[in-house]
Amino acid sequence: MTSSYRRLLPRDLFNEAKLLKCLGQLSLAIHDGKCKLRVEHSDDLWPGFVISQDESDGGIEVVNLAFSTPNGTELRFKTGLNARESYPLFCELPDGDELKVFTETGTLRREFLR
Repeated sequence: MTSSYRRLLPRDLFNEAKLLKCLGQLSLAIHDGKCKLRVEHSDDLWPGFVISQDESDGGIEVVNLAFSTPNGTELRFKTGLNARESYPLFCELPDGDELKVFTETGTLRREFLR
């Protein structure tokens, strides 16, 4: 379940900045044709990005960005709190499995592309 959460400074500025950096990198890969996903931004809730926390694991995600595969499977992308990696983005698959999206240098992992 996703919910709004109480932010603490400066910790959550760094957490949210890292999430947005990762999603920006993923968006570039989609735009450049390196990744065959679709992404849609809904501004029904707010014209910007709505970041919420998953109460089950503490991860944060942008809930008004919808990612899907060419066959329509929806994917969730999130980061854990206080992640130390440069690109700590995870993709949650419909069956609940998670895949790391990027290498430490910001390139897409082969396992994710499959």
